[in-house]
Amino acid sequence: MSVIADLTGNILKIDGFQSSGTTSLTATGNAGTATSRNVQVTTPSLATAAAGSQAETITLSGVTTANMAFVTFGGGTNTTWGGVTAVAVCTANTVTITIYNGNAAALNGTVILNLMVI
Repeated sequence: MSVIADLTGNILKIDGFQSSGTTSLTATGNAGTATSRNVQVTTPSLATAAAGSQAETITLSGVTTANMAFVTFGGGTNTTWGGVTAVAVCTANTVTITIYNGNAAALNGTVILNLMVI
């Protein structure tokens, strides 16, 4: 697999997949609609309990179960990070990102997620 990125780390091309740029999305009610396969999602302020999870549902036209989604954390106002993980799953026209809180304390703010779908 070959990956081409610019100097700031933005992925521009993976094999035959060409990026159309990164868009930003602020989720409302833990959901939103994206127009690009590279999107930075800002969640609403989360108060997910210790050992709890929170799903963010992103509508993205053309996505299927044959696609792969990769998610990383990009910051936010939340201050309880140790043990926080995220998993992204593609279904028909939807990417569901589930944030798992492995902390002893609840999450306490927004979380920025960097999502790439190929």
